[in-house]
Amino acid sequence: MGAALSFVFTPFVAIVGASGAIYGVFLAFAYFWPREKIFIWGILPIEARWLVVGMTALSLYGGLGSEGNIAHFAHLGGFVGAYVYLKLVGRRTHPAGVMAAPPTVVISRNAVDRWARIDSAKLHEVNREELNRIRMKISTQGVERLTPQEISFLDRFSEGL
Repeated sequence: MGAALSFVFTPFVAIVGASGAIYGVFLAFAYFWPREKIFIWGILPIEARWLVVGMTALSLYGGLGSEGNIAHFAHLGGFVGAYVYLKLVGRRTHPAGVMAAPPTVVISRNAVDRWARIDSAKLHEVNREELNRIRMKISTQGVERLTPQEISFLDRFSEGL
């Protein structure tokens, strides 16, 4: 909004954008998930790594061959800045390491007893298979290895027991 108003009131003043930073974020995404599909205009799928290569080529072509008011080398500067940052710092903070650990769930003995009383014969075939899978997991790995989704499943079918 501010850039649009600035253009209306002062049409001959240069406007600085954040496209270099966006290119940096884009490179970081491709760095961690190079084969993830990105949809151009919502319909054209391309892997992130190839889109970075293509955008680099377009920025080089635009920077070396055009006379427009686009700072193509600022885009490339965003790529370079992100690459340097990822090489210096990024290896220590991979997204898998940054993600919060799942909260520790304390499961009461009462809940385990209630789950044991679920009558699998009264469940739909799909739910019965899931219940049997979860019960097998409890017997082989222990109740502490249940995921929040599995606990929710058991709670949902043991209500009122």
